Order: sequence, then structure tokens, then C-alpha cells
Amino acid sequence: AAADALRELAGDRHRAFWYSAGVGTADGLFAATGFGAEAPGVGVLLPAPGEWQNIAADYTATGFSLRRHPLALFREHLDRFQVVPAKELAWVGDGHRAKVAGLVTSRQRPMTASGVTFLTLEDEGGMVNVVVWPALSERQRPVVRRARLLGVCGHVQQSGDVIHLIAHQLTDLTHWLGEMETSSRDFM
Repeated sequence: AAADALRELAGDRHRAFWYSAGVGTADGLFAATGFGAEAPGVGVLLPAPGEWQNIAADYTATGFSLRRHPLALFREHLDRFQVVPAKELAWVGDGHRAKVAGLVTSRQRPMTASGVTFLTLEDEGGMVNVVVWPALSERQRPVVRRARLLGVCGHVQQSGDVIHLIAHQLTDLTHWLGEMETSSRDFM
């Protein structure tokens, strides 16, 4: 029920919790009283969860969602601030400035990289590789280490099909996620 695997049977996540607990069907709690599914209160369990609630619950239960990506819900707002989706970063062009935002999926700071931190961000269109030089990493240490949703201003570095965004400024947008739980693979 928590992973929404019963949606097709129950109609929505909230009803699935009730049904799996034995409440809300003729076979459930009220059947013993002779009221069956017509028992008072069964028809007014909870309102169906909204899209954001479903996406957040999916991430909490499984770490991902088969629904829209969380950033898709913010895309209209991000577009107003000229934040480029991952799938369009190649069109920006080598050396040009760009802004991106995404869920942090990995952090790496290899010992052989002279203090450079590599972040991978995910939005609704794909992944963005972010390079954070040591000076910026030190200035924004808490953001680099803890942000789950990150906004990055930088310039595009493109060599063939390989694209990186060299970070100039990092903005922790984790508060946009509310109670939604996400995780990253951190090698630091």
C-alpha cells in the first residue's frame, strides 16, 4: 500500500491503506457488525491524494516514482528564471552561462581530483554533471554536502557528447521538497 502497488485494486493510496488493514470492504472490520461496506464513515475515508502527495509518497516508499518527476511540477516556475532542463543543456553551447536545478543523485570527491567535487543532478529530462572547484566547495560546504535539491549557476563545458556545468554558485532548494525523502550516493 505504501508503494502504491494496490492503486488498481483500491483506487488510490489512502484507500489501499484502509483496505489492506481490513477496513472499508464488506470483508473488513464492518462486516462483523452486519453493516458491510455501507457502514457510516467508510465512504468518507480520506480525499484522494494529489499529484505531489503521490510523488512524495512514492519517493518515501521506494526512492523513485513512476509518475512525473518532482522537477516537472516546478518547471513552469523554473522556466520563468531561465533554468535549463538537462535535455536542453547541449543547446546552450560550450562556454555559455546556464542555470540548472535537480535532485542530487550522487556526490563524489575522489582523492585524485585535487579537491574537486563532482555532483550529478537529475531533473525530468535527464542528468546533469556538475563540477565544483575546491574554492566554491569550501565556501558553500553545507550546500555541497547536504542539499537534496540543488540549483546551480555556471558555465557549460562541452567536449563532444560530454557536457559538464562548471559551478559558479550553488543554491540549496531542498525546502521545495517539503517532507519528500530523497537520497544520493555520496563518495566523499
